[in-house]
Order: sequence, then C-alpha cells, then structure tokens
Amino acid sequence: MVLVLPFVLQVFGAVGLVGYFSFKNGQAAVNDLADRLMDQSSNLVSKHLDNYLAIPPKINQINLDAIALGLLDVTDLKTAGHYFWRQLQAYPEITYTKL
Repeated sequence: MVLVLPFVLQVFGAVGLVGYFSFKNGQAAVNDLADRLMDQSSNLVSKHLDNYLAIPPKINQINLDAIALGLLDVTDLKTAGHYFWRQLQAYPEITYTKL
C-alpha cells in the first residue's frame, strides 16, 4: 500500500493537470476563434453597409447635376418619370427616388 499510493497519486495528479490544461487551452482556442469570427462578420457587415449607404448620395448628386445642366426638366413629369424609372432599373438596391 505504501508503494502503490504515491504512484496512484502521481498518476491522478498528472492526469488532472493535463486535463485542466487541455480544457483551458481548448477554451482559449474557442474564445479566440469566436473573437475572430465576430470581427470578420462585423467588418463584412460594415463594408456592405458602407457600400449600400454610399449609393443614394451619389444618385442625388447625379440628379442635381442633371437638373443644373438642364438635362433634366422636372416640370416635364413624363420625361422626369421615365428618367427616374430608368434610374430605379439601373440601381435595383434603391426602392424609390424623389426630388
């Protein structure tokens, strides 16, 4: 018993330490992976949102330039309607345009 007990305690101690360190390393790896995935998805959403929100100001500027240059007469509703309809066809991500 005197010879067996120290070996059994050493085995249990070694197995316990290996299990503890494995659990902690696994937990750290999962947390690191989760952080990287959240950063990546956040960056992707931010990029898509920036691209999506950049379109309307550009369209507004195009319309203002067309009006200022006299290329678009907003008093002629038929022509302006066709113009805006074509814009909606060219930019399907926008839902409507207005003056």
